[in-house]
Amino acid sequence: MTGMQHYQDQHTAHLRQRASRDDSWLMALRQEAMDEFLKAGFPSSRQENWKYTDMTRLGGDPFQYTQGSAVSPFVEKLLTADPAVNAQLVFVDGLLHRRILSDALVGSGAVIDSLDAVYLSRRDEIQQLLKSTDAAGKHPFVALNTAFLSDGAYIRIPRGVHLEQPIHLVFLSGATSEPTVSHPRNVFVFEEGSSGTVVEHYLGPDGCAYFTNTRTEIHAGPGCLTNHYIVERQGDRGIHVGTVDILQDRDSTVHSHTFWLGGALVRNDLNVRFQGEHGSCRLEGLYLLADKEHVDNHTRIDHDTPHCTSSQLYKGIMADRSRGVFNGKVVVAQDAQKTDAEQTNRNLILSPNARIDTKPELEIYADDVLCSHGSTVGQIDMDALFFLRSRGIPEALARHMLTEAFASDLVDAVKNPELREYIAELVQQRVARIEHRTE
Repeated sequence: MTGMQHYQDQHTAHLRQRASRDDSWLMALRQEAMDEFLKAGFPSSRQENWKYTDMTRLGGDPFQYTQGSAVSPFVEKLLTADPAVNAQLVFVDGLLHRRILSDALVGSGAVIDSLDAVYLSRRDEIQQLLKSTDAAGKHPFVALNTAFLSDGAYIRIPRGVHLEQPIHLVFLSGATSEPTVSHPRNVFVFEEGSSGTVVEHYLGPDGCAYFTNTRTEIHAGPGCLTNHYIVERQGDRGIHVGTVDILQDRDSTVHSHTFWLGGALVRNDLNVRFQGEHGSCRLEGLYLLADKEHVDNHTRIDHDTPHCTSSQLYKGIMADRSRGVFNGKVVVAQDAQKTDAEQTNRNLILSPNARIDTKPELEIYADDVLCSHGSTVGQIDMDALFFLRSRGIPEALARHMLTEAFASDLVDAVKNPELREYIAELVQQRVARIEHRTE
């Protein structure tokens, strides 16, 4: 069986399984998306947007789409041992495993549930949301995600509501010994004047082959404040493809933070579109790579309206034979005057065989703008290393201190104290592992 035939057969079985509960609109959406995926196929390095990341090997691996994995004692142990599982929603292989809401969240009026659970009661609303970010023909993995659309997180924060407590979502893959694939679909809506924080955690055990293909859609309403985090810690054989689409209305503010701390092959696409004036977004990302890990970050910010501001800061630390990719693009439309856009990518190479491909881009059609971009690639500052060693600090510790300091500003940018402490510990552990491998 060819790889594409494998996915087509699984899709046919998926539609058959969902036919008794889903309406004709949803079934047609899945079929249309599958047709798009079969037409496009898996992207290869011959395509410009995938020049440094060849995904064609996914077509040959026997990843099985599960209709609900049994949760093994090992999985339960992993869940209870991780601080991130103090979560409102936990998904296993893409399907809801448990939902626990605090009294404060219940009393806020916010809707926090699985997409599958709320679809029937909010059919028209969700259909309009899915239509507004339809990009199946532009990205093959978005098409594949839509073809298997069944579950994920749905969050709606009502107008004027301010949530102090972060909403944690956990997505666990590799729940069985067989290679599996999951397609979580998340939809977050921040109504006018609301604010809140959503954290997506992606976890998986080492030694298990699996493929997580996720898509998140964020609708930032007028005057809202959105904080969005992704903490990715897939296992050493895990493949992760994620797409985040953010639509911003007037006067909205979005802060996006991504921390890529594991996985054999990771691709992340983050797209922002300003649909109203005076919007602001800040994108920050940190990727820490060792072994033969590969992380590809693609960002795109479309300034379609005037008086909007965007800034990007992505940093990478690479050791062994790992490879990082950063391709950031800012597009300023002809009518988007008074745009202010800044883009920066900085990379620290710790091993001679590590590699980074960085490509910041500006595409500007307006003439009254303030835009800049830049990229740096380097090794540990030998003057700084000498300074620390001259103060009696051993070389290994001095290197660790400098490496950790390189990433510290992105960790410090996490606003919630508990979340910042949690991420700081993860980054410290990751840096220690990387430093150990370079000794």
